[in-house]
Amino acid sequence: MMRKSLKIMGGVFLLIIVSAIMIPVYESLHSLFFMEDKIVFSSGIAMYSIGFPLIFYAMSCVVYVFIFERHPKHHIIIGRYLSYLIYIALITGIPISFGVGFMLKSDGYQTCDKISWMSPTTYVKNISLCD
Repeated sequence: MMRKSLKIMGGVFLLIIVSAIMIPVYESLHSLFFMEDKIVFSSGIAMYSIGFPLIFYAMSCVVYVFIFERHPKHHIIIGRYLSYLIYIALITGIPISFGVGFMLKSDGYQTCDKISWMSPTTYVKNISLCD
């Protein structure tokens, strides 16, 4: 019984961590949709926002299996269709990022200098908003 409760707590902890990662992604998408003065966007944000349903479903299934010791009904069908989202995210993430960058630059946004090549691109209306 103790081992089962540890598995459940571990699964719930992972579910919370994965959901918490979505908060900065949501903030980036919110600033993009409402065209705020400072927008942070990258291909990783696009991929994670498209692929989040599969990641969330997978973590939820882990918790479900730990609690009930069986897979959810229609698990394979749901997983198959959600996995299509991952393929779509991987294929379209980089083109979406280039398209968003082009759209923002044509709307008068400027890019801030990056800290590293892996950091997301920050677009600002006024260059003084760069940190």
